[in-house]
Amino acid sequence: GIARRARADIWLIPIDDHPDPALHLMPATWRAQIASLAARRGGGTDFAPVFTAASALAPAILIVLTDLEAPLPAQPRHPVIWAVPDARHAPRPDWGSVLDLAR
Repeated sequence: GIARRARADIWLIPIDDHPDPALHLMPATWRAQIASLAARRGGGTDFAPVFTAASALAPAILIVLTDLEAPLPAQPRHPVIWAVPDARHAPRPDWGSVLDLAR
């Protein structure tokens, strides 16, 4: 809904220990696009490569779905929202805004 209202492009860059290729989510098919992804887990998150990949897309904002259990990269020029499953159990980042998905 946000992308449609704002006429924004939405890109998904899955990460764990390295980023997968960026996926342009289309309004009509985004659910199927996401459902077809094979999620990797447990490799040790490294935010730096995905922030580099995201910056190449010149985002207006970057939303990162994470548990924040990894060192943060350098703060980018664009705003960042850290969407975490439960902020009560996540480290507090030095920059960006935290969105608690448990609330």
